[in-house]
Amino acid sequence: MCNLYDIGPGPARQARGWEREVVSVLGQLPKLYALRRTDRGVVVRRDRSAPEAWQATPMRWGFRREFSDCINNARTDKLDSPTWTEAWRERRCVIPASAFYEWSGGEKGAKQTYALEDPTAPGTWLWMAGLWEADARTGELCYAMLTRDASGPIAAIHDRMPVILPTDRVEAFLQTGPASEAAAFLDEARDDLRMYRCLNPLKTAQNGPPVEESFLF
Repeated sequence: MCNLYDIGPGPARQARGWEREVVSVLGQLPKLYALRRTDRGVVVRRDRSAPEAWQATPMRWGFRREFSDCINNARTDKLDSPTWTEAWRERRCVIPASAFYEWSGGEKGAKQTYALEDPTAPGTWLWMAGLWEADARTGELCYAMLTRDASGPIAAIHDRMPVILPTDRVEAFLQTGPASEAAAFLDEARDDLRMYRCLNPLKTAQNGPPVEESFLF
């Protein structure tokens, strides 16, 4: 599960390939930190006019349906449901995130916030598997994030987590055809994350990376 994440300005290293495509559209987004449901983020998808090329596109986070104005997460065990099946078959994407957040314990308003990020270097993008569609009523492009059973450090605080693809498997995930073939990538999802206590970005005037409280894993 993920309801809050950062994109950030991008990795410090020289952007290349699909990273360069993301950098090219970041200026179109109203914010790069503490993105919530219905905010505009960016996804990388295949360019339908040139299938071997990648296209970074700003979109609204969350599919719209009659029963909900914002469905921002798609469970991997529910991809055959009417909400997701067509997008899973035809419109897969990846979502860059420099960090994402989860909460655990305590009463509402007193829960501990945890940040999760790539363990190699702060600000390095994680590539989360996602789906996208054009809203049937408005035509607005929307995306949702795939989630799976939690493993690795996050399993200590939550039962769900985003599907995070290894960087060297992103292109294959976007290029692959049938959904049955794409499903194989779900078994390769990363859980090698750095997790630590941090200040709740929703309660601070955050315009930067997570404010660390203490290192955990």
